[in-house]
Amino acid sequence: MFFARDLGPHMYDWMMAQCEQAGFKPRVVYHVTQPPMGIALVKEGVGLLLKPISKGYELPGDLTAVRVDGLDASFHIDVAWRANEKSPSLRAFLAALRAKA
Repeated sequence: MFFARDLGPHMYDWMMAQCEQAGFKPRVVYHVTQPPMGIALVKEGVGLLLKPISKGYELPGDLTAVRVDGLDASFHIDVAWRANEKSPSLRAFLAALRAKA
């Protein structure tokens, strides 16, 4: 999931470019306009959510978020996923993030 492009076209395009530079192109199934909706979809196992940091949004205890460092930007990005998620896609994505950091 990604936030809807019309909420921040520059940020959206930059995040997609960062993913492609890391060697993958996200298959975006849903675009969300509100962080709580993205978090709810992650909680239901729909996928993972890439989004800019938002203050005031608490994650449920069974979700995990990490800060993505090492990006060429003046802002930070969090990634959230279910703590018990074991999908190969998630493992590959997290490995790409760690390699970038």
